Amino acid sequence: MVTSVSSGITSALGLGYGIDSASIVSGLVSAVRDPKNQVLSARESMVSAQISALSNASKALDTFSTALTELLADSSYSGRPASSDSSIAAVKLTQEGDLSNLPVALEVKQLATSQVLKSTTLASSGTAVGLGTLTLTTSSGSYSITVDGSNNTLAGLATAINDADAGVTATIVSDSSGARLVLKGGVGASESFTLSDGGDADPDLLRFTSTGGLTQARPAQNALVVMDGVETSFASNTLVDAIPNVTIDLMKAVPGTVITISEQQPSKSMRELVTEFAAAYNDLWKGLGDLTAAGMDGQKGGILASDSSVRLMKNLLNKLTSTKLVASGPYTSLAQIGLQTNKDGTLKVDTAALDKALEADPAAVTAMINPVTQDANNPGLAGALESVKDRLQHDDADEREDGALVSALNRYKKTQEQVQKDREKFEDFMEGYEASLSATFSAMDTKLATLKASQSYIEQQIKMWNSSDD
Repeated sequence: MVTSVSSGITSALGLGYGIDSASIVSGLVSAVRDPKNQVLSARESMVSAQISALSNASKALDTFSTALTELLADSSYSGRPASSDSSIAAVKLTQEGDLSNLPVALEVKQLATSQVLKSTTLASSGTAVGLGTLTLTTSSGSYSITVDGSNNTLAGLATAINDADAGVTATIVSDSSGARLVLKGGVGASESFTLSDGGDADPDLLRFTSTGGLTQARPAQNALVVMDGVETSFASNTLVDAIPNVTIDLMKAVPGTVITISEQQPSKSMRELVTEFAAAYNDLWKGLGDLTAAGMDGQKGGILASDSSVRLMKNLLNKLTSTKLVASGPYTSLAQIGLQTNKDGTLKVDTAALDKALEADPAAVTAMINPVTQDANNPGLAGALESVKDRLQHDDADEREDGALVSALNRYKKTQEQVQKDREKFEDFMEGYEASLSATFSAMDTKLATLKASQSYIEQQIKMWNSSDD
C-alpha cells in the first residue's frame, strides 16, 4: 500500500528519471529567438534590397547620361570639315561649333620648314674639329658652345650643341665620303639660327660657323597659303586659327592648285538622334517603374515604392521634355519638336512634328539640343540632364546639401547599421538568456538528484517496514 502511493508520487513528479535540460533550454530559447530573428532578418533583407535597388537606380541614371553624351558627341550627327584633296591639306574638327565659314578655296604655295645647316665632310665622327668657343644664336637667345681637350671631336661638338638645349638639334651623318655635322632648328621663319665665333675659336673650329664653313641645306620659312584669294603666312604646317573650329594640316605645297575645304553633311540625321534619345529614356523609365510600382490586388509593390528620392528622380526626368534648353530661338524645348509624354511616363516621338521642325529650321533644332556654347542659360539636352543628376547625386564635398539619391542611400545605410546593432544587442540578450536558463535547469537537475537519493532511502525504509509487518 505504502509502496503504491510512493510510486504514484514519484511518477507524477518525474523523479528518479532525470530531466533533459538541454532539450528544454533549446526549446525555450527557440521560442524566444525565432519570432525576433524573423523580424530582424526581414529588416536586414529589406534594407539590403533597398540599398542595392537605389544604387542600381543611380547607376542607371549614369548610364543614361553617358549614352546621351556619347550620342551628342557622335560625329555622325553633325557636319564635319572635308578636304577635296587630303594629300595637299587634311582637315579635322577642332571643336564642336559653327562651320558656316565653309566652303573655303585653299592653295598651298609653300610649307613651313626648319633651317638646316651642314658642315664640310671630315674623315669620321672622331676627327678633331679645333678648340675655342662658338656662339649659337637662336630666337630664344645666345648660347656658348665650348670645345676643349675633353671633347675635341665632331661627336663632341655635336654633344655640346645638344647639351645647350637651345632648340637646335645636332646630328652626325656618315656615309662613304666621311662624316659631317648637320644642324636643324625649329619650324618657321622666326626659328632661324646662326653659329659664330665666340671670340677665341681657332681656324679649324671656325669651319663650323655660319660664315666660315657651314652651308645652308634648307632655310627656315613660314607656310604660305592662299584662302579665298587672300595670301596668309603661318609659322606652322598645322593651322588651328585659319578657319573657326577647323584644324588644317598642310601636307605638301602645290602652287597653282586650288583645293576646297567644305562641310561634309552628317551621315545620321537629327531625327535619328531624337529617336535614339527617346528609346534610351524609355529603357530608364521602365526600369524605375519596376522599382517604384505600387502593390495592387494583392501583388507585392516595388522595393522602392515608398522612396521619395526615386519619385523625385522620375519627376525631374519627366520634366525634361518641357525644360528650356536654350534661352531663345524658334525651338527651346523638346516638346516643341514633337517629343510627347505618354500616360505611363514614357516618351513618344511625334515624327510628323519633328520632321516639320527639321524641315523648317534644322540648324535651330541642332542648336537647341546641342548648343555650340553651353552655359546656364543654354544648357542643351546634356546640360539639362546634368542638372538633374546634380540634384540627385550631389554629395556634400562643397558643403552644399546632398542630392536626393545620396541622402536616401545614406539613410538606408544608417538603417542597416541600426539593424546590425539591434541584431548584436539581441544576440547578446539571447546569449545571457540561454546561460540563465542553463544555470536554472542545472540547479534543478542537482536538486532532483538530491531528491532521488532521498527517494531511494525512503523506498528502502518502506521495504523494511513492510518486511517487519510480515
